Amino acid sequence: KDIYQGLKSAADLLEKYQVLKLIFPAYSYQAREIINGFQNFCLEFGYRGKLVPNMDKDEMEEGDVYISLLEDDLVSVVQRVKASTFKVGEEVGLISYHDSPLKSVLLDGITVFTTDFAALGATAAELVLAKKSGHFENPFRLIVRNSL
Repeated sequence: KDIYQGLKSAADLLEKYQVLKLIFPAYSYQAREIINGFQNFCLEFGYRGKLVPNMDKDEMEEGDVYISLLEDDLVSVVQRVKASTFKVGEEVGLISYHDSPLKSVLLDGITVFTTDFAALGATAAELVLAKKSGHFENPFRLIVRNSL
């Protein structure tokens, strides 16, 4: 649900691209439901969607948007972009998961999908103090920067 909603909120920014590529290695600790949300968005909005299990074996082309879930894959994408003639945010797009200060400056700013860590911590503290448990949805949002 989160990636679907995040991509939907970026729909106008994605219009200049043709292919959305989700980097999802077999060893990823990320929930496989991310793939479902990604594929549902691509189907509904008419994008070619591609799962990329290994960034080193992917051919980067103009019109691609990479969605990186893991930091190692983000490094691979950044290295490939820097070694190419493509301009990030114009010819090739990049979205990363989980914000950090480094992502706000890397390549003049990387667009991110991120959870609200402050809200997550507050909810966790409330649960501990109240001696409760359960599953709760945490806010998830898109922060648009120059990479898209």
